Amino acid sequence: MKKEMAVMMGMVVLAAGHIFAQGSLTPPGAPAATMKTLEQVEPRIDLATLSGDANSEVVITNSGSYYLSANLEVGKSKGIYIAATDVTLDLNGFKISRSSGSGGHGIHIAGGMDRATVRNGNLVGFSSGIYTYITLTGYAKGCLFEKLAVSGCSSYGIWGGGFNKGDRLPGA
Repeated sequence: MKKEMAVMMGMVVLAAGHIFAQGSLTPPGAPAATMKTLEQVEPRIDLATLSGDANSEVVITNSGSYYLSANLEVGKSKGIYIAATDVTLDLNGFKISRSSGSGGHGIHIAGGMDRATVRNGNLVGFSSGIYTYITLTGYAKGCLFEKLAVSGCSSYGIWGGGFNKGDRLPGA
């Protein structure tokens, strides 16, 4: 019995020797924000902060992500002119429409300005809602148009460009 008791005591001592402290249980301080803001995840530019030119209400000249923050009434021949590659344009459910007259383009993507994405909005009352212009250097390739309602256009809702060999290019 004494031997058994000594063995048990040895086990308890041995087991106690393998217990290590795990650190303080006092919290280090108040929780801090760990999430990124939308601006940090995907920096976007409001089209209302951009200017236009004689032919366009808004001109996009740099790659990036842009968004519409209100309806856009167009009195010039083009609503939004995209003159850069790799542009994402989110219309945020807003409408681009003619304020007077007819014709022109709601969104005009210049030739060679590849990989433009236009999504989530309405285009109303143009010659073409979205127009990818053909030039001697080519037309915009790899574009994506999604979740758009295009109506009241006299020529094309969306003109995706392209031509047949031997066709005369505009301006040629």
